Amino acid sequence: MIEFTEGYHSYYVYIITNKYSSTYYIGMTNKLGVRLQQHKENIEKGINPTCRV
Repeated sequence: MIEFTEGYHSYYVYIITNKYSSTYYIGMTNKLGVRLQQHKENIEKGINPTCRV
């Protein structure tokens, strides 16, 4: 068995939706609270992540 002592990270996979449950966003992060706050700020600014390229 291989043991990793350095470089170990925890990641979260999350699924969020808009208030109408018509669009789902799936993401992965190692700082869940920070990433959810970023999503909230984008909603408040009116930024639609599906329109950005």
